[in-house]
Amino acid sequence: MSNFSTLALIDGTLNGTAPCRFLGATPDSFATMTAAGYLNDIAKKIKTNDIFDVNYLDASTFPLNVGESALFASFSVQYDPTLNNWNLVPRSAVVPNISAYGVESSTSVGSSASATFTINDSSITPNSVVLARFQLSVTSARIEKVVPGNGTLAITASAAPGAYTLEYISILPSIALQNAGVVAAKASVTGASATVVISNPLITASSIVNVNCVSQTNASYVLTATATAGTLTIVFNTAPGVSVIAYSSVTASSALTTLGLYGASYANAGGSATISITDATITASSVVIADLSSEANTASIYKVTPSAGTLTILASADPGVSVVNYIATPSAEQGSAYLPLAGGQMTGEISLVKGTATFSTNAATLNVQAGVVTTASLSTASGASATAQVLTNSYVNANSVCVCSLAGGTNTTLGVSVSAVCTAGTITFSIFNNGIAAAALNGTVAIAFVVL
Repeated sequence: MSNFSTLALIDGTLNGTAPCRFLGATPDSFATMTAAGYLNDIAKKIKTNDIFDVNYLDASTFPLNVGESALFASFSVQYDPTLNNWNLVPRSAVVPNISAYGVESSTSVGSSASATFTINDSSITPNSVVLARFQLSVTSARIEKVVPGNGTLAITASAAPGAYTLEYISILPSIALQNAGVVAAKASVTGASATVVISNPLITASSIVNVNCVSQTNASYVLTATATAGTLTIVFNTAPGVSVIAYSSVTASSALTTLGLYGASYANAGGSATISITDATITASSVVIADLSSEANTASIYKVTPSAGTLTILASADPGVSVVNYIATPSAEQGSAYLPLAGGQMTGEISLVKGTATFSTNAATLNVQAGVVTTASLSTASGASATAQVLTNSYVNANSVCVCSLAGGTNTTLGVSVSAVCTAGTITFSIFNNGIAAAALNGTVAIAFVVL
C-alpha cells in the first residue's frame, strides 16, 4: 500500500491518455516503493507511464515534510496485467518503446481480387512514411505504391494478391528519431529514368535503406535501393515518371534494437530466388521490411516472411550475389506517439505541415495540418455571425480536433471570436461579431489553426 503524505498533480490531466506528472513524498523506503503492487490502492488515479517525482525515506539529510530524511528520485508507473499490479519503476530503468518515438508497425490479413486495396489503421496519417511488404500471398505480387491517409493505407500491387498477409512499418519523422538513428522522409522526383537519385545529407554509406512509392506516373517497382554518403540511389524496373518516394534510412545500433527497431544487412551468395537468412533477432511475430541493396541479376522482392530465428525472402528470380537490407520490429508496435521526457523536459519537436489559403465565396482548400486562412472582406453586423467558412482539408476526419484563434487580417473592429467544427475532409469555421462598440466588421479576418 502506498503511503504518500503529499501527492500533487503538477502536469497533465487524469482523464487524458498522455502521461501525468505527480509530485509527492512518502516515509516508505526504496524497497517498499518498488515492491509489486505498491500503487494498487490508487490505481483509479493513475495510468501506465505516469511519472512520480518522489521524496522517499533514506539516511540522507534531505528533509521530508513528514519529518523523515529522504532522497529524491523520478519513477515511472508500470502495470503488470498478469498479477493486476500497479508498480513504481525507477525511470533510469525504463526504456521507452519505439512507438513512443512515432514508429508503428502491424500486419494485416485479408483477401483482394484487385491489385489495389485499402487497409484501415487509425495510427496512419498523411504525414506518415509507410513501408510495406507482403508476408504471404496466394499470387506473387510486388508492392508498387503505399499511400497513407487519415486512418487508411492504400496499397497498389503489381497483381491481385488473393488471400494475403501484409506487414508494414509506419514512421512519423522527428528530430528525436534522427537522434536515435532513424531518418524518414518523402521526396518528389521527375523519374525520367529508371534510376532515381535522392540527396539527403543524413544518409550514410552504412545506412540501411528501404523505399516505397507514394505516387508514380508509370506503374513500376523497386529493384534495388542503395545508400552512399548523402545519397540514396533507387533502381526501378522502368522509369516511374513524376513520383513521390517514401524512404527510411536506419543506422543500426544496440540502443535502437533495445528501443524495438532492428536493422541489418545480409550478404547473399545467390543460387536461388528464395533467400534464407539466419538471424536470432527475428521471431515469428516480427514485422519486417526488406529491399535488395545490390544484385548481380535483375530481381525484385515478392515476399518477406519471418519465423523463429529465420527470415525467408522470395524474389522474382535468383538475384545472384547480392545484399539484402532489412529492418524489423519484434512484433506489432502500437502506442501513443509522444516523445519521452528527459530531465523533466520534452525532447525533440512537433513537426507539422503548414500552409496558407484565402477563402473565395466562403470556401477554400488547404491540405496541411496547420496554417492560416484568410476570409474575404467582411461587414458582419454587431451581434451576428458571418457566413460559415468551409475549408476542404484531407488531414481532417470526424474525430479530429481543430484548435483555432484569430491571427490578424485587415478588420479593426474588436470582439471577434472564432470556432471550428471538423467533419470528414472539411473544417467549418464560424466567425461571430460580439458587438463591442456596436460596430460592424470592416475587413478580412485571418484564422490560425492546428489539426490534432
